Amino acid sequence: MGDVKLVSTQISKATLTLNHSSLRTPTATEAPAFILPPRNIQVPFGGTAKFEGQVRGNPEPQITWYRNEHLVTGERCVADCSIRGIFSLMIKGVKEKDGGLYTCQARNAGGIRQVTVE
Repeated sequence: MGDVKLVSTQISKATLTLNHSSLRTPTATEAPAFILPPRNIQVPFGGTAKFEGQVRGNPEPQITWYRNEHLVTGERCVADCSIRGIFSLMIKGVKEKDGGLYTCQARNAGGIRQVTVE
């Protein structure tokens, strides 16, 4: 547990010393889990595609998106993740080359989980 020292100097008097680290409650690590996984979508060319979902875990998972196993980057792609584990990937002005498999990866100290959509 922590450092606790109790010293009795007299029957009527005692000294209690607590280390601050012993007062903290340990935080359990929880692997990521998709509460609401993203779903497959179809969008016309020129439209906006938006994949959304929710993940939980402790510490809060970091979300990374891949398209056909390559990191999603570019000005038209906007990834977002809120403090409650709600995440999204928005692709503006969808083009034919944007088609493919999109993998959402959630990672924290407890592990890695992935969901793939198209």
